[in-house]
Amino acid sequence: MAKVALISLYDTVALGLRYLSASLKEAGHEVTVIYLKQYEVLMREDLPDEGAIDEVNYGLCSRGEIVYCYPRLVSEPEHKGLVALLKEKNVDVVGISLTSKFINTARQVTEWVKDEVGAPVIWGGIEPTINPEEDINYTDYLCRGEGDHAIVEFVEALTSGGDVTSIPNIWARVDGTVHKNEFRPLIQDLDTLPFPDFTPDNKYEISNDGVWPRVDRDCWDDFLFSSSRGCPYKCTFCIHNVMHDFFKGQRYVRRHSVDYTLEILKRAKEEYKVTKIHFWDDIFSIHKEWLKVFLPRYKEEIGLPYWCYVYPQQCDKSICKLLADAGDVEVRMGVQSGSEKVLEDQYGRRAPREMVLEAANNLTEAGIEYQIDIITNNPLEEEEDCIATLELLLDMPRPVRIGSDTLSYMSFFPNYDMTNMYEAVKDSRPLNEKRYGFYNRLFLLAQYRSPEFIRKLHRSSYFRNHPEKLQYFFPGQAPMAVQLLQRTIPQGFRDKAKDALTPVLSG
Repeated sequence: MAKVALISLYDTVALGLRYLSASLKEAGHEVTVIYLKQYEVLMREDLPDEGAIDEVNYGLCSRGEIVYCYPRLVSEPEHKGLVALLKEKNVDVVGISLTSKFINTARQVTEWVKDEVGAPVIWGGIEPTINPEEDINYTDYLCRGEGDHAIVEFVEALTSGGDVTSIPNIWARVDGTVHKNEFRPLIQDLDTLPFPDFTPDNKYEISNDGVWPRVDRDCWDDFLFSSSRGCPYKCTFCIHNVMHDFFKGQRYVRRHSVDYTLEILKRAKEEYKVTKIHFWDDIFSIHKEWLKVFLPRYKEEIGLPYWCYVYPQQCDKSICKLLADAGDVEVRMGVQSGSEKVLEDQYGRRAPREMVLEAANNLTEAGIEYQIDIITNNPLEEEEDCIATLELLLDMPRPVRIGSDTLSYMSFFPNYDMTNMYEAVKDSRPLNEKRYGFYNRLFLLAQYRSPEFIRKLHRSSYFRNHPEKLQYFFPGQAPMAVQLLQRTIPQGFRDKAKDALTPVLSG
């Protein structure tokens, strides 16, 4: 029996790591799971003075500029607590699960483990899967792609003195030589996997200068689970853009059976008393025939409110009815842009304006509360693309809501097609921050103000030159908005705007 520690950086959902823990436990190994820090959502003005060593992702919400995934530094007490815990558990190997956002923290933790604990380290997750040539310089081993079977083979070979250099999915740096192994085939029958590990046993969170063992359960009141793996689309800004190419010729989108999915949800409801289900599938609304079987049973056997992600192409009237009939549902739909040029030429998405509007109308008619995702601050967009997104928002059925009231700024991750596209022209395409300051606030205001009022603001040269003043038109800013109107807007426009401001004045 090997003693394995699995570390998740800034992620307590960690579905992939939970599957690895379950597979290792099923094979008879002792597993310690450590959630090292949680990401934080902070307003820009609340950022700590110490800064961060990893990428900071900004967005914009109604209150102003926001950091929606802030990686606070690992403090010295947390560093010492991590090392002490790993020594106490006498671990044979440490696995670190990471995305590209947290590469520098992963390097730091790896140095601590190797220098102060003396255990070998293996990285896994999105970052080492797509960027192995760089990452193998900082760790002993990498696990690329699905790790459920590879991690078990690796741990058993490592702790028994076997050959760790020829295991599919594993890259090994041994005696200065890097051994690069091919991907193994994707797991086609997901039901052969053990249930992901949500038990509280041997689970710890390290944050707030302490080491905190899990008690009673290792999940939230909102239970997050994915019934599928993979996405049918290849959006250029997404990991699946790269993964589709890695696994050409294989069935990339796979799904658990209805029985498997319901059984794990029953356990969560009965054992952990969860109160809501979040389906973490990339697109939950695919596989209509599966939904026809699953959703009526979900209503009967689970009956909890639920949340899921949908795509315009999988949002016809029959699917929306299935979603609505299953109970209290919230939906988030990926839109990303209103510009068909950007969607097709840059993002690789075939979701024309008419399809998005039809999907939104179908959701509304079914009585489903929905939110949408928009990506902004894309240096490759033109003014006309921003206008197209604004017009789409204004033409959608009211009320339109942007996911978490936050606009996501475009991020560029290594080896993604979107990144390669940008890198080729970035010197000649600086981000127009003033333009986005203007349009981003109009996008958000579209949630609260009438289309007519937004279009009037859009025509204002004053607000285009002073986009920060648009902040006054958000809820709770009534007095300042009225003063601004009195100072800057002609009487005729002021009179016409009065009705539109009534909701603001009333709270």
